[in-house]
Amino acid sequence: MLEVDAIATTKKSADVLNPVAAVKMNKLLKSTNVQTAVSVRDAKTGKILYSYNPTKMMSTASNMKLLTAAASLKTLGENYRFTTKLHTTGTITKTGTLNGDVYLQGQGDPTFHKADLTIFAKQLKAKGIKKINGTIYGDGTWFDKKYLAPGINKADSLTYYGAPVSALSISPNGDYDTGVVVTYATGTTVGKNRK
Repeated sequence: MLEVDAIATTKKSADVLNPVAAVKMNKLLKSTNVQTAVSVRDAKTGKILYSYNPTKMMSTASNMKLLTAAASLKTLGENYRFTTKLHTTGTITKTGTLNGDVYLQGQGDPTFHKADLTIFAKQLKAKGIKKINGTIYGDGTWFDKKYLAPGINKADSLTYYGAPVSALSISPNGDYDTGVVVTYATGTTVGKNRK
């Protein structure tokens, strides 16, 4: 593992990575068996102070989580909470049948979990709904339609590291390792699970 000490941006770029240091860095990076790309920039000006394989497309892997977390905290703030909303249309009969549709509207919650679906089901039941005579829709249109991040191949979209960005994702576990599972099922008998 290569560890680099943080350098204050008050130093001049010549002091940060002089030509001798750049040659040493290039030699070190070329000697590894790991594909590497590096870009060091001045935090204030954006000026490139050093680069190695700057145009090589690479997966940023879990390093991207650091940038995402920092940008989220700066943009949204530490008290921001994502929401997922439940809407219904139509009317409820005296016997508890909803003659209408149910909409689950996602707004980007990365921690949405199966347990949250159970809570929504209990909320519907608390409103007196025992049966739905309509369709249950998952609405992931809160975000734009650019589902794949730049640089992600379409072939990688079914992997955990290439999962499409959606406003409605359900995390399969408590680690919130959201992946992609696409399932289409049509019931053959009302009230019976499809096997």
